[in-house]
Amino acid sequence: MDIQDLYRARKSKADFNRPDIDSEETIGTGIQSMVYVHPRDKSKVVKIADIKNPDNDSYLEFVRLIISHQDNPFFPRIYNVKLYEKPPEDRTRSEGDYRLVMVMERLYSIWDLMNNHRYMKAALDELVSLGIPDSVTQEYIDSQEDPTVLWDYFEDTDNIEDLIQYSDNHSFREAMNTLVPYMRSFGQDMHMGNIMVRPTKNGIQLVIIDPLAASLND
Repeated sequence: MDIQDLYRARKSKADFNRPDIDSEETIGTGIQSMVYVHPRDKSKVVKIADIKNPDNDSYLEFVRLIISHQDNPFFPRIYNVKLYEKPPEDRTRSEGDYRLVMVMERLYSIWDLMNNHRYMKAALDELVSLGIPDSVTQEYIDSQEDPTVLWDYFEDTDNIEDLIQYSDNHSFREAMNTLVPYMRSFGQDMHMGNIMVRPTKNGIQLVIIDPLAASLND
């Protein structure tokens, strides 16, 4: 079954945003996109994003960026991506005329680890090892997992510059340095929900997803 057919099998985008509470198929929704488990490979997901203007869309620009930096472990692994022009009956003024369909690795949110204290602690410790103050991760815990805590930290450009200059992790410094021009152009959206986890045989790897403010907000 073609990836486009999978989308068309649903009556509308609302079908993705209101999944059956018992269904494991739809695993994430956002302002601009939805994510569901790949039907033939549970280690992958299908991500569908609405695109208003292909020439100036924050998410599309991020996808172009990470495709050219697939060697950086802090960016998601992309296996296939295609931009479609929506048929007239699917177009709306608020969501635009285009649809980005992408097959990518399946990642896990930090709050998915809440039931496993060891992995949750490992994820937060990894943030601290990258240079993010432990006061920020502690505030996240104290706030009962309020994802905006990290957003507030990244909203201060001095904090980003400190990470680029002082983080001990070269790949993280490179990822942040690459993102800065895009954050300046579109705005940042680096909340805790957009820092996800890739399980590896050596532990966990943090991965940055959707770090830019959604263009559909415009």
